[in-house]
Amino acid sequence: MVDVSYDDRAKKFKFIFPPNQNILQTSVMLTRDLAERLGFGLVDSISQANAQGNRVEDDIDVKRTESKARALGYDTGMILVTNESKTSNNVIGISDQLMCTVYPNAVGVYEISPLESCFSPPTMSLPNFYSGGQNEVAVPFKLYRFLDNSEPAKLDWKNGAFVSGQLRGTKPEQQV
Repeated sequence: MVDVSYDDRAKKFKFIFPPNQNILQTSVMLTRDLAERLGFGLVDSISQANAQGNRVEDDIDVKRTESKARALGYDTGMILVTNESKTSNNVIGISDQLMCTVYPNAVGVYEISPLESCFSPPTMSLPNFYSGGQNEVAVPFKLYRFLDNSEPAKLDWKNGAFVSGQLRGTKPEQQV
């Protein structure tokens, strides 16, 4: 197992590889963008030869972050969230089932519109088994936006973002 550590004082990331002689050629594949942000430069793999990155500057100006988030949100506009594991024809140009739409609020944070609470929510079934052996069930969603010519396109922001929320479960009705 490969671990990652971060030294707060030096502000450096380091990958820690197992000391097993049988797996000396182990490397971690990652995108060049992520490697750059972690201080490893524009590489696409980390091995024992380049296991420690350079100093990462992490000073964040909150006021600039908020204005950037607001500008990005307003520029992007509405985002469609779809269920990648179920097909549908409810949105032209997108073959996945539409789960919800999210809109940017005044500070650029995306939220589900209160109007969507008026409709019965879409549902999806989760598999009854764990596919990765990690006691996790993958729930595949895709995010789309509309381009200026009103064509849907996959959301592809070049900066970091995160999603938080809650999935609600319901007990399926018994078939008689």
